[in-house]
Amino acid sequence: MLSTDDLRFFCALAGQPSLSATARLLDVTPSSVTQRLQAIEDKLRLKLADRQGRGIALTEEGQVLAERAQAILADMESLQRALHGQRDE
Repeated sequence: MLSTDDLRFFCALAGQPSLSATARLLDVTPSSVTQRLQAIEDKLRLKLADRQGRGIALTEEGQVLAERAQAILADMESLQRALHGQRDE
């Protein structure tokens, strides 16, 4: 099962043209981005991104994960806001 940190990481990766760009965004090394991506792919037993020279392209499964992860994270933020709003009333 993926964690919310995994979802956030993958959303960051999906929005960048390369592993090195993702590393710069997250302020980590490119090798740690590669290792994290491989760990997520291993958890899911799916290939989520194709490495293409210096860039990456999401596979069909990677695109589905990116879309669903964004929706899940948005729902979680909405839930947190709703719960805090209930407490403030």
